[in-house]
Amino acid sequence: MGLEGMVHALENIWRILKPGGLLIDIHPVSERYFIEAYRDGKLLFSERVREDESKYVLHAEQALSSVTESGLFTFKDSAEFDFIIYADSAHELNDYWDSLDAFDDQPDPFIAEREKLLFAKAGQILEASGECAQATVREKIRITSLRALSR
Repeated sequence: MGLEGMVHALENIWRILKPGGLLIDIHPVSERYFIEAYRDGKLLFSERVREDESKYVLHAEQALSSVTESGLFTFKDSAEFDFIIYADSAHELNDYWDSLDAFDDQPDPFIAEREKLLFAKAGQILEASGECAQATVREKIRITSLRALSR
């Protein structure tokens, strides 16, 4: 969904909320994903998977700014947290990663190759570390509450 579509969706939400009603927005922040490998809680490997900014994340931020600047909503509160997916094998990790891109544009071939190499490296670390090893995909998420202003 593009910026205009996101703004339109937020405007429609404002129309159905009572004045003072809350909208909860949850989306990733621009830091992107990290792939990590652990054994017995000890970090063995950590690297950022994508260096590029997601246009969808940027659109979400711009859409929220747009509806607050236009006077439809006011920011009430915001916090960030880590969203972590755990995997016991490189295969599980790859399946999850593939599911993330199922509805997105195909990444640049250079980026796709880099990701493939990172996941292979994490898989090698998992295999070499034994059955107590785990891999994770960690991303930073922002949750924001916005209060609908009067019409």
